[in-house]
Amino acid sequence: MIDEYFADIISDIIVGISSKSVSSDGKTSLHVWDIFGGNHLSSIKTYLSEGCTEIPNYVAEYKANKISYETMWEKAMSSIFHLFTQYIHARAFADCMPTEILIFDSPEVKSLPFVQKYIPKSLSDFLQQLRNYPAKMTLIEWRDMETKLFPLGEKCFSEIWDRLEAPKTPKPPEAPLFLRLLSYLLKQEGGHA
Repeated sequence: MIDEYFADIISDIIVGISSKSVSSDGKTSLHVWDIFGGNHLSSIKTYLSEGCTEIPNYVAEYKANKISYETMWEKAMSSIFHLFTQYIHARAFADCMPTEILIFDSPEVKSLPFVQKYIPKSLSDFLQQLRNYPAKMTLIEWRDMETKLFPLGEKCFSEIWDRLEAPKTPKPPEAPLFLRLLSYLLKQEGGHA
């Protein structure tokens, strides 16, 4: 996601150089947000209010033994990653605008139940650190940035996982029925299972 953020910033620079908008004040640089911002924001709001409601359901289905741990993990993490990918694209394009554009901090998004319950402050911490880096960096600067940002990103995913009350490891497999019955019978007769 880090590289997507910076790729979007660079694409906005290219759009600004190659495209202009004509207004009553004259020509101004065009930004990607001017073209797609409304769609990005709408898509995130829709996903947060509709699509993300499935994420806690995956955890509940696993706890009810309806799906495997691997299925729960794959579906939940895929959905979370999809949300963050949408967000990072929107955030990058919004950050290129001359005025602050609120996304997760906007009152209408902040008030959504999924955001209130599952989105941790560590997402803001991660994003604030990411926004401190320039789009153009040397390889050494990039490596330094990744070293500092990866733990923040992992913390964010981990906190969401904790808020979902999702297990970090699968439940141990239950013994086959015949072994459980045999164990029960042995205990009844004073033997050891």
